[in-house]
Amino acid sequence: MGFTNAYWPYLGLYLQDLNGGTFTGRYVTEFTSTASDECWRSDNSFSQLTSLSDRGVWYVGSIVGIDSSGTTASYLYSRANSYGYDNLGFYLSSGSQRLGEYVNNMRPTGNACSVTATQTMYMYCTGYTGAGQYYTSGSTIGDIIAATATAASLTTTRSSVTNVRNYP
Repeated sequence: MGFTNAYWPYLGLYLQDLNGGTFTGRYVTEFTSTASDECWRSDNSFSQLTSLSDRGVWYVGSIVGIDSSGTTASYLYSRANSYGYDNLGFYLSSGSQRLGEYVNNMRPTGNACSVTATQTMYMYCTGYTGAGQYYTSGSTIGDIIAATATAASLTTTRSSVTNVRNYP
């Protein structure tokens, strides 16, 4: 799908489409477990990522966007059996600062590093709770940061779909 606007330049967007039935009207929730942060070093100003705490909830059949402050969701358009957008990457000023530190760590080595987590998606049959089913379980989501002295990039991956963004 690509990356977001200038407010969150390093946050990949993923529009989710569901197959195998009619799911419009149901709710989907994401759950993440432990994270692996290979980019962290002991001299970083941020603590090492060990888990992801964000848990998104979407209404299938409605595409929703978030405003530049990151707090207000607004309806964009309807799309049967779809929900979105799901975001992956580094957001807000703290995310940009963390990414900057990780890129600076990689520049002298010319190597790449990754931040990954395991994600499970759960679809409720009605409402936000109750009966439902997992439709993906244990999928790996993540970011790869690559940097040399003159160039750097961020690659986000979700459900085998990737987005690549160059970093200054």
